[in-house]
Amino acid sequence: MIYNRNIFTFDHADSIIGLSKTLLPNRLDSIRSIRFTYHFPYNPYGYVGDLYVDWRRYCSACEILTGMSHLEELIIHLHPENLGPNAAAFIVRPLVEIKQPKLFIVHMFVPEGYAEPRFDDSELPFKLIIHNGDGCRQGRIGEI
Repeated sequence: MIYNRNIFTFDHADSIIGLSKTLLPNRLDSIRSIRFTYHFPYNPYGYVGDLYVDWRRYCSACEILTGMSHLEELIIHLHPENLGPNAAAFIVRPLVEIKQPKLFIVHMFVPEGYAEPRFDDSELPFKLIIHNGDGCRQGRIGEI
């Protein structure tokens, strides 16, 4: 009951990975709603972390979310500020495999001057909202 009626909020991939190792698989699968915020690379103390290790953690968290068959609502906030102006599109790719949520929104916060993510595939399973210095643009990633 606690897993399917509450919203779980995570601020790092390690939190999702740790929860998946702590809960029994059926309990993890009963979670219905998740909020996930992630900064690339994770930067808790003002220095740029190890990008390769951070990327692997992020991809592992995305794989765990993909396997949660009862997940109904997923809201993700991505902050690629430390990656460079063309990396924003790259970090969205692991999210493509997550197809089960009925409500799936990705907010991407990019600094002014960064390239907006663009993909050929307009059939992605989430709504993308890009927030930048000029305001925000909304739509599926192929429509932006």
